[in-house]
Amino acid sequence: TISRLDKTGIGNNNVNKLIVICIISAFTLILGARFFDCFWHATENGFFKNLPSLVKEVGLIKAIMGEKGFFSQGGITFLGALYGALFGYVISYLLIFKHERHNIIHYLNIILPGLILAHGLGRIGCFLVGCCTGIEAPAPFGMYFPYAPIPNPEPAGYINPHTHTVLPANLYEAIFLIGLFFVLIFALKKHQTKVYMVSYGIFRFLIEFLRGDSRGQVPLLKDISFLSWVSPSQLLSFILLVVGILLFIFEDKLVLFLKRFNKEQTTKSNPKQKQA
Repeated sequence: TISRLDKTGIGNNNVNKLIVICIISAFTLILGARFFDCFWHATENGFFKNLPSLVKEVGLIKAIMGEKGFFSQGGITFLGALYGALFGYVISYLLIFKHERHNIIHYLNIILPGLILAHGLGRIGCFLVGCCTGIEAPAPFGMYFPYAPIPNPEPAGYINPHTHTVLPANLYEAIFLIGLFFVLIFALKKHQTKVYMVSYGIFRFLIEFLRGDSRGQVPLLKDISFLSWVSPSQLLSFILLVVGILLFIFEDKLVLFLKRFNKEQTTKSNPKQKQA
């Protein structure tokens, strides 16, 4: 990513700023990965109903960070990490690049492929470990994962990959992501962010149907019969898809708005320039 930034000719000062933004985004990535997964699990197990009594018992800090607190309710999830990273990027970029806000998507196009490659390699790690496996399927489509971590207790309908052949959904996703990385790097000169959001949003929404681990339910949708099947990851994938489509339609208007906003801010901070 740093090499790609250097090749753009944006200058060392801007490269250094973007490195700071990437560091901030990495922090919010970790926070988002943890927060979203804990949120879904906390909602499912009734944590929020018991939160007031837990706060009275152990205090607010331990109710959030303690052994029985909010951040002990789940693990991590990539889509949560992605949303956390994007949030950190947008906020830090708008604060640091006060006079180049209109380039927010342009720089994201340069940075994003690195995250996609890291995600693809991470899914290879999932394949080797045996997490994020798929539904039961006969060989040669399915395979055993003898070292896969098994939840305790096992949720209803869970397929044990130690004893049943299951689809390597993690490998499918790794292949898709690494392939997408090469497409964005070598076949596209721009639009990387929009293409990623739309393509990965669709892919992740569909691959959820092949996942064999517990996918959870969306609190607001689980009581609606025709939407009760939607998993949290599918909801986040759908939002990602919608944002990508909106960027395809409105990115030029967004850039124009930010350029005008920059100009107005510059004029306010330099009233003599307006008089001139």
